Parts: sequence; structure tokens; C-alpha cells
Amino acid sequence: MRYCALLMAALASFFGVALAATHAQVIQITSSTPSIVFQLPSNASTGFRWFLSQKPVWIQSMSSRYIPPKNNRVGAGGVSEWHFRWPADKCLVPTQASIDMLYARSWVPASANMKREKITVYCRPS
Repeated sequence: MRYCALLMAALASFFGVALAATHAQVIQITSSTPSIVFQLPSNASTGFRWFLSQKPVWIQSMSSRYIPPKNNRVGAGGVSEWHFRWPADKCLVPTQASIDMLYARSWVPASANMKREKITVYCRPS
């Protein structure tokens, strides 16, 4: 799926399709608490879902899941929850890294409806 997101982003660039504005989140962790967890608004009923677009190779992807809305209304959105792990040996000095996410439909060519989210993670030694 990661390659699908990268391909969609590359096609958008090639065909000159502007992706929706990038939003940013900042997460601070320490070497003693290396878990990275974040949630992104998502609506499975639209066919859109979040794809991991890019991350440093040393940040480990642990899991992701869709959490449906608490109400039972048709078409209501939930959240996509992502878990990563930052290895302690990469946090010996204060360090920063980014995780890039893409919100798209996997079967639709690159379009202006795609959204990007940049998660900036700061790790400091504990």
C-alpha cells in the first residue's frame, strides 16, 4: 500500500494536480517512551483512507486501525489510528523526523481530493 500512495503522489506531481493543503502535527517523545501514536480524521464510507507515504527507514511501523464513530449515523466519520516506534539508539541526542501520510482512494488516479498530513516527531534523550 505504501507504494500505491507514493505512486499516486508522483502521478499528481507529473500531471500537475495540486494536492489539498498539507496539515501538520507535532509529537514529542523521549528515549524512555519511544511510542509514536497519532489519529487522523477518516471516513471509511467515502472510500478514502490514510496511506503511509514516507518515513525514515529506522522508524518502525507497528500497526494501524480504523476506529468507527461512536454514533451510528450513516456516513459519520471516525479516525485512523497509527502506531510507530522510535528505536532508542536513534535518540542519543535530540533528533527530529517526519512521517508523511496521504489520504486518498486507492483505485482513483491522482486527484485534487487527496490530502496530506505531515507528522513531525521530536525525540529527546531521557
